[in-house]
Amino acid sequence: MSRPRSSGRGFRVSSEFVKEHPGVDPTATELILNLLVTAALFEGKLERILRERKLTVGSFNAIEIIAGDAEPLTPSEVARRMTIPVSTATLTGILDTLERNGYIERRRHATDRRRVNLHLTAQGRHVHDDVVPRVLQQQKTWTAALNKSERAKFTDDLVRLSDHLRETE
Repeated sequence: MSRPRSSGRGFRVSSEFVKEHPGVDPTATELILNLLVTAALFEGKLERILRERKLTVGSFNAIEIIAGDAEPLTPSEVARRMTIPVSTATLTGILDTLERNGYIERRRHATDRRRVNLHLTAQGRHVHDDVVPRVLQQQKTWTAALNKSERAKFTDDLVRLSDHLRETE
């Protein structure tokens, strides 16, 4: 069986693959394979930066959300704002790790004891303020193969595709 393979210029579908899979849209297969590979490459580069501060992509997203709000947030509010949706159990694990690393504190609400608020610690603020500029700088380097208008167009196309995927679930 013929499989899509890397051509040195991304993954391409061979004519044999198309013959073996009547009705295949090679551009759809190539797009998905190349998006998956590219996302994995971006994630790996991001994780190398975050690992120095005991962060994962998920915990970085959570700490950005907590740091970006002037008021303390509840775990459910953080969950709703996560860029990549996570389960309640996953978010609990992320928050446990952030708390164990001294980056956040969970505190009971002053008047509603059932409610728990998340607070960024001084150490959490320091980590956030150290990591964010480094990530933002690297994002420019990672995307330098595309000019500004190409990045904007590609972003628009990705948003349209992700919206379509959400609608077809």
